[in-house]
Amino acid sequence: FLQGIDNFVKISVLNIVSKIIYLVLVFIFVQAPEDYIYVNLFWGIGMILPFSYGVMYCIKKYNFRFILASKNQISNYLKDGYKFCISQVFLSFKNYSPIILISFLGGFNTAGFYRVIEQIIGVFRTYLQVTFRFFYPKICFLIYTNKKQGIDFWKKVNLANISFILLLTLFVFVLSEPILQFFKIQLNDIDEVSYLLRFALILPFLISISYSLEQLLFSLERKDFYIKITIPSVLLNFLMMYTFFCVFNLKGLISSLMITEITIILAYSIYLNFYFKENKTD
Repeated sequence: FLQGIDNFVKISVLNIVSKIIYLVLVFIFVQAPEDYIYVNLFWGIGMILPFSYGVMYCIKKYNFRFILASKNQISNYLKDGYKFCISQVFLSFKNYSPIILISFLGGFNTAGFYRVIEQIIGVFRTYLQVTFRFFYPKICFLIYTNKKQGIDFWKKVNLANISFILLLTLFVFVLSEPILQFFKIQLNDIDEVSYLLRFALILPFLISISYSLEQLLFSLERKDFYIKITIPSVLLNFLMMYTFFCVFNLKGLISSLMITEITIILAYSIYLNFYFKENKTD
């Protein structure tokens, strides 16, 4: 709701407070390896407290009222949105399946190496998701009022994003070893994990492109194609991860993630190319 009314200051404050609560609780209570079980609890507390205040703020300021929906309304909503909901379930599976697969096939030590790399890549992903949500309403509005102007704005935003991601990846590439030492990687494993991390830095660049194309799809109300491509891409990704990991270990799994992103980029690009040929902008 706050995003829809462009109240990004309030959103930013709530997110910052959420992360501060989470970090403070972790630093105070996580003192030994066995305390790690409480990390998810602290993350939940960090989310619940500030955003509960956010809900109360919206109710009071905008006079929200809770109205019971009818069975027909619920039924119609589920019929309209169940495909998208299923696609998001598959997307969640895609995000968590690598670590589960590695733990099962490669052991916890290998999974630990991948988890460190995933956390570093996750910083890029989080940044892209935040900018996606931040600019998405304006891009939708501009495309609705003037498609050419909206697409020009989309190009500028995502060109800046991709350029920034490239600079960040260069920074991490150069400082990969000190960054890994911060994550307590053993000195005898630094070279191996550093090599894998540098190789994996191709992923943020690919993700930035796929996210930008995904943003344009949603802005053009082409959500149906997104749903169609998400489920098969997740299944393809899992099969490739399993096969490549068994043959090439962690580098193979990371390669499979890259191939999946490239496949998605190509699919989005081909679809959008056909779309713009059929709907030429003035």
